[in-house]
Amino acid sequence: MKESQCDWKYSFPQLYLVDPSEMVDTDGEQNMETYKPEQALQKDLEASEKKQQIKKMRDELDKAHRDEYEEAKYKPLDQLVQAYKNIYGVLPIGHPQKEFE
Repeated sequence: MKESQCDWKYSFPQLYLVDPSEMVDTDGEQNMETYKPEQALQKDLEASEKKQQIKKMRDELDKAHRDEYEEAKYKPLDQLVQAYKNIYGVLPIGHPQKEFE
């Protein structure tokens, strides 16, 4: 990599929660003959609860990522990052410990 004048931008791993229902258009026309207000209300309530659960899970994943990133600042370097530092003399851009250099 170094001989080819390449560099490495480090990206700290992160998990994301994807809600497939956000990718599907569910606003189809309703048939007024079969429309039942109580069912529509129940469906809206369930969708609202589901959105709240998904938001909570996303918030938890974001917090876990921030916590892990902070912990990584004080852990020993993994072998690949250490090899990069041995060759380049610095940590890759984006690595949690880069701020200490």
